[in-house]
Amino acid sequence: MFKKLLSSVLVACMAAVLLTSHAFAAATPLLDVYLEVENGGKQTVRHKSKAATVGDFFSEIGFVLNERDIINTELDAPLRHEMKISVKRGFLAHIQLDNYVTQLWSNEDYAIGNMIVDLKEKIGVRYFFDGPLNTPVLEGFLYKLTSERFVQMTDQFLIAYEVFMYGTDELPAGDEVVVSSGEPGLRLVTYNVRFLGEKEDSREVLSVVTAKEPVPHIVYYGTAADEPEPEPEIIPEPVPLAPPADAPEEFSFTVMIDGEAHSFINEFDMSATAYTAASSGKNESSKSYGITATGIKAEKGVVAVDPKFIPLGSRLYIAGYGFAVAADTGPSIKGQKIDLYYETLSEARGFGRQTVKVYLLAIP
Repeated sequence: MFKKLLSSVLVACMAAVLLTSHAFAAATPLLDVYLEVENGGKQTVRHKSKAATVGDFFSEIGFVLNERDIINTELDAPLRHEMKISVKRGFLAHIQLDNYVTQLWSNEDYAIGNMIVDLKEKIGVRYFFDGPLNTPVLEGFLYKLTSERFVQMTDQFLIAYEVFMYGTDELPAGDEVVVSSGEPGLRLVTYNVRFLGEKEDSREVLSVVTAKEPVPHIVYYGTAADEPEPEPEIIPEPVPLAPPADAPEEFSFTVMIDGEAHSFINEFDMSATAYTAASSGKNESSKSYGITATGIKAEKGVVAVDPKFIPLGSRLYIAGYGFAVAADTGPSIKGQKIDLYYETLSEARGFGRQTVKVYLLAIP
């Protein structure tokens, strides 16, 4: 009995709900809404709708908006009877981003500058356009954008050290003392580098910092008057090499250099040192700075000899050094000693003192 009563109550409730729903539906009037769509041409269609807002109306009729459609009202605006809604359809524009082509929604009011701002917000990349930013984005054209980024970069540069030569009569002439070995300084230059795509476009100096000051190279050389010259040292002249007893008349001594035979008159094992223009004892401001005893400029391949042992102007080949010309002299270069020119003090120090094979070449 109770179950029958409960079923009757449920049926009565459902009937009441259905009656209320129908009554509400009957109380909600259908609205006439005119939708005008412009997409190359204009088309207006009348719709019957019971939606509450413009957005609900679009959902009701299955009308999908793209992000660049232009609407004459807001989506949350209430829907009204005899309301006219106008939609100007956007279009897909062709855009080349660096090396790939894609499509982006655009409309008649959309410009390249707007697109650059939107791309920055969406993908975090700023793009550069080689033209006015108010250039409209039109259908059927390809627009090229290049990614633009700025990177701070720091380069290191060596600062050359100065060389100071000071004469002193506390040292005998020809002697020298290095009181400070030169060391280059270090300068750091920081740039703001602009890249377009993967190519550097420009750079702006942000800061210049000296990380290390250069250390000067200081040398004291002797200027004291020479003591009375000792008895002249008798240096035996080099004895020419004698050809074998059974050698033909056209016999000559030859040495192979880089695969090529060169005739030589004599050969010596000599004690070799190294020098530079800065270690010659002359002031850098002097006109004779870097000038040899024969008047030619000191450079790689110019060596100092004892003219009593090897005549000035002789052509030489020095193993480990190369071809050379005897064009300079030195107060400490006597007998079988030779001084080889190097461009830098570091090279000269690296050479030190060695025993080298020297060939006195025949003049062709």
